[in-house]
Amino acid sequence: MELIPLSPQPYRPCLLLKWSSACILLDCAVNMDALSSFLPAALYKSKLFSNLPMYPKNAPKYCLKRHGEHVLIDGPFEVHPAQICCTSMDSVDAILVSNWMSLLALPFFTEETKFTGVVYATDPTLQLGRLVMEELLDFFDRVDREEQDYSWKKPALFMSFPNVPTSDPREWRPFYSREQMENCLAKNIHGAATVAAYSSGYSIGSCNWIVRTEHEKVHISIKLNSILCYFSILFSDHLFIHFF
Repeated sequence: MELIPLSPQPYRPCLLLKWSSACILLDCAVNMDALSSFLPAALYKSKLFSNLPMYPKNAPKYCLKRHGEHVLIDGPFEVHPAQICCTSMDSVDAILVSNWMSLLALPFFTEETKFTGVVYATDPTLQLGRLVMEELLDFFDRVDREEQDYSWKKPALFMSFPNVPTSDPREWRPFYSREQMENCLAKNIHGAATVAAYSSGYSIGSCNWIVRTEHEKVHISIKLNSILCYFSILFSDHLFIHFF
């Protein structure tokens, strides 16, 4: 049995649990910190933003503008989902969604990724997560920005920013569409493994899991707060606690 951490964020866990008979993704994660590298969204045109100098100077092909000690991207917003680099999504049998924040990242893992497995989540998590997803989509729909040249994502350029991005921009992706959200939330919940959800008390609909297959029984307990996040995973009689 193998447990692989996928998220670099200590407060947004995403783990891949693999054993001989199944492969399960424990929660999804997306880093919204990438939004701080973009020019703020304005409800109306602002001279402050439109008159900002280009970066580098005399380089109009880039959608980069400098404001003081910050270089900002004047283009459509992007976020940074956790990277599935150790396997392909078509080999993942199921995704367990423990809370609404995990659901927010789910479309990045199920849409246009060859994922054919099933998704498990409680109904309150589904309903609360949908509300947050729709609010974000409404916001992004109001931000009308033209597609830009992405050659600024060359490491030699973005590493020269005074405010170097906290993650690799080459891994950033546009936010999903409303159609992708609906397709994602329409996934069937069933499968060969038996999965039971138990309330964790973290947020509305949040839960811990017990997964049973023909030969294994796994208990997954998610502990999450603003300071510390960890998974407690029980394989038969052995307890492993992973801190991030």
